[in-house]
Amino acid sequence: MLKYFGTGLCHAYMKYIMIDNDGLPTPIMFASTLHHKDVASCFSDNEVISAGFVSIEGERDKVHVFGKSDTLKKKVRKDMDAALIHMFLHQDDTMTKESPDDS
Repeated sequence: MLKYFGTGLCHAYMKYIMIDNDGLPTPIMFASTLHHKDVASCFSDNEVISAGFVSIEGERDKVHVFGKSDTLKKKVRKDMDAALIHMFLHQDDTMTKESPDDS
């Protein structure tokens, strides 16, 4: 669920699973109305690393992970998952910035 405020900032509350994508941990975020097990069914059991809930505030600046998935029996890896989701949300930012050699 997304909530927009008059400032243009939003607050998002979603569920997520973290998968091992050929050695690269990759977050899959989805609506809180879906079940972890249904989204995870697209992947093999050993691909799902962790699962829980994510809250994103501001302009993707504050990422908080919490809870667990009872259906998958997986917990969040608090600091690691939050950092990976934050990095995932900002990957376009780093790709579009000009490098010093581009000038």
